[in-house]
Amino acid sequence: MAVIQTRPIRQMPAWLSIGVIVACLTLAAGVAWWYWHRGWADNIVLLDHNPNDGVHPAKAGKDQWDASAGPAGAKIVRARNGNLDVNFYFNRMEFLSAEQIKALSAVKQIAADRLVQQELRITPAQLEVLTDIRAGSKIQLDEAETQRIREAFLVWDRASGAAAKSAADGGMVRTLDAIASARLQATKASAVQRAEVARKTLTDEQWKQYDAMGK
Repeated sequence: MAVIQTRPIRQMPAWLSIGVIVACLTLAAGVAWWYWHRGWADNIVLLDHNPNDGVHPAKAGKDQWDASAGPAGAKIVRARNGNLDVNFYFNRMEFLSAEQIKALSAVKQIAADRLVQQELRITPAQLEVLTDIRAGSKIQLDEAETQRIREAFLVWDRASGAAAKSAADGGMVRTLDAIASARLQATKASAVQRAEVARKTLTDEQWKQYDAMGK
């Protein structure tokens, strides 16, 4: 019967195993440091706001931007003289009922469309009231609030790089959030009142006709 001889397996000394592990960890740490400072770090952006919020170029044209923060928004336009015009608004009237939103939406359409006015037989007196209701939808900020939005925009406009732009977006979101919180109750009270006046301005028959137009 043949006897098979095997060579004894050499085991790596413990000190050498530890040395290899330490060397690998050191190399990995060095690679990670290099990527963090020279590679990945330039492309990593930590968001502190909804990615859809912030400042975005408006589709309407050059030198116009839309800023948003949840239900609050602002239209920013750079005039020819370089000044920034700011129009603050609530783009979602989440604080109103469906009927109130319907009434204010009807006011906006009727006041701007002569064909609808003729179809509903809107009188001059009714049109005057509807026009006033529509004009009341514009939120008048004080100069300090307007300046806060301008300054937040200028920070965004001058920012360079993805991380800086994102941080500036966050600043705009916080600015709009603060103004929206301060303006919410007064805006709600005004909208509720204007919706009630709108409901009373048109006759029941005119409202029925208007509803039928949308079907």
